[in-house]
Amino acid sequence: MKIIFYNDLKITFDHFSRIRLFEAELKVDNPDVFQFADSLLADHYIGDVAVLSDDPQDLFSDFCKYFKLVVAAGGLVRHSDGNYLFIKRWERWDLPKGKAEHGELAHETALREVEEETGVKGLSIVSALPDTWHIYKENHENMLKRTYWFLMSAEGRNSLCPQTNEQITEAVWFTPRKSREALSSSYRSLSETLLPYLV
Repeated sequence: MKIIFYNDLKITFDHFSRIRLFEAELKVDNPDVFQFADSLLADHYIGDVAVLSDDPQDLFSDFCKYFKLVVAAGGLVRHSDGNYLFIKRWERWDLPKGKAEHGELAHETALREVEEETGVKGLSIVSALPDTWHIYKENHENMLKRTYWFLMSAEGRNSLCPQTNEQITEAVWFTPRKSREALSSSYRSLSETLLPYLV
């Protein structure tokens, strides 16, 4: 099973044998997958969609060919005092992340981007977290972003410095309770994927 988000819609690529409840259930054969992508980006769907196939991995791979792939990475950063690091971008709480540079490994991108976007130094990776996938349009191109996520730890009291040229207006440490509230009201791809890792 693979899950992609488009705005706050969830598109699940799954096998026919799975029994699930969705607002819409489709059978999309591989030759029709670009037509489905056209309809999706034309906002023809208002609820979550299950794309059902005998071979969902193959169908997902074909669907990805419709888009320009962007690779990014970021972090869910837990301070030694138990608080979590958040940024505010476009008036919405978010987690620090960014696009990979040429030749970078995912964990290298994540460490660099978290430091650049927040000013936090001395980060270390604790473990890998599930990836997120989402699609969007940029300069009339159809983009598919795969973001690798890592649980990170931080110690000490660095001064937070939001990267304003990336439209980040705040960088803050939140208590676990406030972190759950912030993540719950963030992008659905983040809340559904990473909320279980807030302890």
